[in-house]
Amino acid sequence: MVQKLDQWFYRSNRVLTKMVEIVCMMSVGAIAIITILAFISRYILQQPLVGTDELALFLLMWITFLGASLSIRRNDMVALSLFKDKLNSKNNLILQMILQSIIFCFSILGFWVGWLWLTSSSIWEAASASLEFPLWIPSAIFPFTMLIMAIFTLENILNHMKRLKKINNEGEEGEVL
Repeated sequence: MVQKLDQWFYRSNRVLTKMVEIVCMMSVGAIAIITILAFISRYILQQPLVGTDELALFLLMWITFLGASLSIRRNDMVALSLFKDKLNSKNNLILQMILQSIIFCFSILGFWVGWLWLTSSSIWEAASASLEFPLWIPSAIFPFTMLIMAIFTLENILNHMKRLKKINNEGEEGEVL
């Protein structure tokens, strides 16, 4: 039962990762198209398109937060290797589990605060300046990505626990021989 739940969790995370990657790719493409259209309309046609800068800013926000969640999924976060390089594999995994636990707690707190902020009247009733777009839509990325980060961090913690168990089992087998 635990193994099936484990497999479902990893498959679900792969699907979630693919979805986040696709949204990131589409957002980067959209920013490129919007920026080119804004340049052409402003400097060549002398008729600036209203809201292109605002839309590009919203998409950049989405790319930033979704990219951060992907970096957590892939363990590509910025790290100080000063301590990490001096640790053996077991202690390194323990350090990684501690760091991932801190990130998990931060992500849960960020989700909670982001949700409170998103559902507040200051965001829920507000509209963007030039597009008059409801601000809750682009702002929803913050609590959404905090939740995704928590899920990805949980997967990292589980992976580290499996590796640590494997190292401990290999150590016990080596001691018996």
